[in-house]
Amino acid sequence: MKKFVQDADGVWRMAMTLEVHHAVMDGEHVGAFFKTVQTTLDGLSAKLRSKPLPH
Repeated sequence: MKKFVQDADGVWRMAMTLEVHHAVMDGEHVGAFFKTVQTTLDGLSAKLRSKPLPH
C-alpha cells in the first residue's frame, strides 16, 4: 500500500488515522492535532516547491 498518492491534479494525499481514548482527549484536541499536521505539511510543500532539486 502506498503512503502517499498523487491525484490527477498533482495534489499529494496521505491517509492518516489517530486513535485516542476519550477520557484523555476530545474532538477539539484531535482537530487541533490534524490542523497542525496539515499546516506543517503545507509549509514543507511550499519550501520544497521554492527550491530547485539538486542534479
